[in-house]
Amino acid sequence: MDWVKTLAAPKTQPGKTQPGKTQPGKTQPGKTQPGKTQPGKTQPDKTQPGKTEPGNTQPGKTQPLGFHITMRRFDDGGIARTAAALRLAAHVLYQHGVGRGLLAFRVADTHIHVLVMCSRFEAGRFARYAGAGLRKRLGLEVGFEPSRIRPILTEQHLANALRYVFVQESHHGTAFDPLHDGSSLPELVGARRLDKSILERVRRALPRIPESRFVEWMNATGFERAPRDFALVAEAAAAAVGIADLDGHGELQRIARVGAVRVLAEFAPYAPAKELLGIPARSLHRYRQQPVERWLLRAIDRQLQLRAHFAARRAAAE
Repeated sequence: MDWVKTLAAPKTQPGKTQPGKTQPGKTQPGKTQPGKTQPGKTQPDKTQPGKTEPGNTQPGKTQPLGFHITMRRFDDGGIARTAAALRLAAHVLYQHGVGRGLLAFRVADTHIHVLVMCSRFEAGRFARYAGAGLRKRLGLEVGFEPSRIRPILTEQHLANALRYVFVQESHHGTAFDPLHDGSSLPELVGARRLDKSILERVRRALPRIPESRFVEWMNATGFERAPRDFALVAEAAAAAVGIADLDGHGELQRIARVGAVRVLAEFAPYAPAKELLGIPARSLHRYRQQPVERWLLRAIDRQLQLRAHFAARRAAAE
């Protein structure tokens, strides 16, 4: 007879589930519930694709050696055009750059070039803080636009950038700061020391650049042979510590006065120090007894030689 053979439906025991199914509130072996991890495993990184934490680089990309920052005012106006303003700007840039691997800077009339060896995040912080500091200290009515920050990827790129920063006047055809009051080059030739470790940082980053190259970039080759004009000792002492002049009661003014007095005592003992420096005789005696670091005497001496060198070049050109 005709009959249909049926298959018995699979049966399950109470409290158990069929293969491939899970009971409510339970997970299959090898899987975890959302937000939980298996023993010995960690959750995946929660950063968004293509983004990195501040100061980090993306996987697979070369980490920059440093960054080249260009700062410019919104109105493209001048930043510092006198020796006093340029020296003040140098103090501000050092203040915000020393902790961020500052290698070089140059105030180039309407903009500033800076090289730093730090993270991109810290380079941006430097640009913001230094811009705010310069506007406040220099009394600028118009502030700085967002800075251009470019990565430096190779040692050759860094060497080229260092030269570019220091030869801005020849690049732009300006000549308002031949003594580099508004750059970090005086530290590299021993004529100032607002940051005592910058020369070491530059040598460590670019060990193949000789000190003679720094003198060449200052356009002062042979300045060590120039005869000193001790009538300029007050100006040289002020430049050696980055201040406008020797007047005032600040610590830098005192250091500069002591240095000037000691330079005259050592190199020109018969020079009329009282008249050259405008210091009373009693103060001169006191300054002669105060200790002074050798770097300061060398810096003032080099500032005197630089001034004599450029004065001779101007006289030859006339």
